[in-house]
Amino acid sequence: MGNNEKRGKTIYDKSLFKIFFWSGFPIFIILLFACVIISGIVFIYRRSDPEGVKIIIFCFAVLIPFSYGIPFISLLKAWKQQYKIGVYWKDRTDYHLPEWQREWYLTYDRGGFILCHRNYIKQIIGCREETEIAEHARGKVYHVVFEDIDGKNHTLKFSYELLVQEFQRWFEKHPYVTEVKIWETVTPYFEKRNIHFYVNRCGFQIVEFFNSYHEDPSELECNEEKDEMFRFQKVMKTNRNDQGVK
Repeated sequence: MGNNEKRGKTIYDKSLFKIFFWSGFPIFIILLFACVIISGIVFIYRRSDPEGVKIIIFCFAVLIPFSYGIPFISLLKAWKQQYKIGVYWKDRTDYHLPEWQREWYLTYDRGGFILCHRNYIKQIIGCREETEIAEHARGKVYHVVFEDIDGKNHTLKFSYELLVQEFQRWFEKHPYVTEVKIWETVTPYFEKRNIHFYVNRCGFQIVEFFNSYHEDPSELECNEEKDEMFRFQKVMKTNRNDQGVK
């Protein structure tokens, strides 16, 4: 109980309706802003023209369908999945667990959301990368093909390869390793104590040696007395879990 009180709220805490609402909200705001601008222009220049009124009505009429069309499809898929396996989103109790250990996978992507229960997926068949040519495309799209409990194949579309990797690791119950931090520092070649500390104590690696034959590009050209320096680097990988989960 203490864990639940300490952790921060995440998307996993939201109801299915709120997930649906917030997945389409960014597009709704963008389109609403566009409708207001168009309406202002039409009101100024075509105020007395009946066609101008039609344009304004049309803009606001398509606002909701354009904003929530994709989220609605995501919602229908979620409902169908729940009925198929007899497990419902509202009954989940694994809030306190890291994302990769939870029974539901959830993320916002491609103007909607992806919601999958582990019991609905029999196996992941494969992945492929494609480049969309449509006018609304954002470049590359990543397809994950999986087989459901009835033996039917389904395809999930992701915008980023990172999300594909997370989905695969979630299904296999492996921790997410998505955040990489690179620490860098430099020290003169004669500072043996510093070199010992960085390499032997902190786990840094020497990746470059700056000298008269290989100059540091960050050094000012006017600096004639350039020190010989070692550049150290350490790569840190951290498990990405929900913020606020202890």
